[in-house]
Amino acid sequence: MAAKAGHYDVAVIGAGSGGLTAARTAARFGARTLMVERLPRLGGDCTWYGCVPSKALIRCAHAMHEARHGARFGVAGLNLDSLTCDWQKVKNHVKTCQEHIYSQDDSPEILEAAGVEVRLGVHASFVDAKTLQLATVESTTPGGTELITANHFIIATGAGPVIPPLKGLDAVKYATYETIFDLPEFPWSLAVIGGGPIGSELAQAFARLGCKVTLVGKMMPSEDDDVRHVMSQVFEKDGIVVVEGRAESVEPAAAGIVLHAGGRSLTCAGLLLAAGRRPKGLDAMSLDRAGVKWTQNGIPVDAKLRTSAKHIYAVGDCLGGLQFTHLAGYQGALAAFNAVQPISLAGTGNAAVPRCTFTHPEVATVGLTMKEAADAHGIDKVAVKMRMLSHVDRAVCEGETEGFMKIIVGSGGVILGATVVAPAAGEVAQELGLAVAQRLTLRSVSTCIHSYPAMSFAIQQMAADHVYASLEESSALSCLRCLCGPKLSGIKPSSSSDESS
Repeated sequence: MAAKAGHYDVAVIGAGSGGLTAARTAARFGARTLMVERLPRLGGDCTWYGCVPSKALIRCAHAMHEARHGARFGVAGLNLDSLTCDWQKVKNHVKTCQEHIYSQDDSPEILEAAGVEVRLGVHASFVDAKTLQLATVESTTPGGTELITANHFIIATGAGPVIPPLKGLDAVKYATYETIFDLPEFPWSLAVIGGGPIGSELAQAFARLGCKVTLVGKMMPSEDDDVRHVMSQVFEKDGIVVVEGRAESVEPAAAGIVLHAGGRSLTCAGLLLAAGRRPKGLDAMSLDRAGVKWTQNGIPVDAKLRTSAKHIYAVGDCLGGLQFTHLAGYQGALAAFNAVQPISLAGTGNAAVPRCTFTHPEVATVGLTMKEAADAHGIDKVAVKMRMLSHVDRAVCEGETEGFMKIIVGSGGVILGATVVAPAAGEVAQELGLAVAQRLTLRSVSTCIHSYPAMSFAIQQMAADHVYASLEESSALSCLRCLCGPKLSGIKPSSSSDESS
């Protein structure tokens, strides 16, 4: 039987990481799938405002940092006389990365080739539980709307920057992560409000490009004290001033902007708001008409990502809570599978979701922190295995010894979590994330031979040290030695003759 015109198996609202993955997955399993996006292009925050542009910026900043401090990294022969930031070329590099990724992964042509029908530049709102109204964003005249129906809907509308209630903010120009690359000139000084991942990454990147940066707020509040100790030293070397007070007010000045924070008055050329992100656009979707419960903090879902209307799913940043591109993509695939298959699966818990702040060194955490593990299992049931980068051969060769690798272990050597502060920590920590997800032990990791001198070789060393220490303390091995006799000349049997000599 032919499909009814305007009717779909799955309609996906929002074309960020979660929505794109959901649409591809649904189409892959044979569903007639519609993708609806309010903006004139696909890709969402990750491609156009967040992950991709910030990481391209960070790469430029690190290159500048290595050039300025070449001797520290074992690099010689550099001429530093004319080492300055060409802001326009940096922005061009960012744009090139975005366009490349868009053309090969996120474009309408790529999605349509996968069997997804795409509608760009339209706003979606519910008429009832099975019907969406699509209105052309630019249209202000009648006739710019249409109605479509679907068996299932997947909401993936994402989040946007939080604008803090800062006195005087309306009187000054400021940037968020969405608009930072719109700055026409490179700022000679920048105040960053917010010490979370976005604020920390951009603060360090601009500092290493030559900007005088002040970071206002607690640095990396989700991480433990060991992380903050290392990163505060790194930021100090980068020339970043950290003010751990609260931003109070802001006002225009002849020299730019004056920010009052933590009892201080800070003058800067630019102001970057990095106070976090919050679900956006939910009130405009008429979710109540579809029976979907929601708040300004997000859409509640069950373990299978179903909203209060069980045929409507929600994924990614619009849920509130953890906001990661990789989590949104995972949820998008899971929701699409559950929508189109006769069986449905539950998602993973928050403890299994890795996070990485892409400063230099990177800060990556998987599984439980020490505090979380102690709270869950009892302080006497958990232990910490830690190695500083100054004892990791690859780090020494690279001149990158600021940081550490920390593994949290429970009973029987089961790996409960880990934190890595190192270059490419996000890559190094993936192995430990798999170990956490599969409840592997340090003994299991110790038997996986790692290549030397890769940074991750230290993980095998840490695991092996734990196993050998366990064997040294093994009462069973001690008994066997007594029964079978020593096999090493360094171990002398106890005997009456030895005692008398």
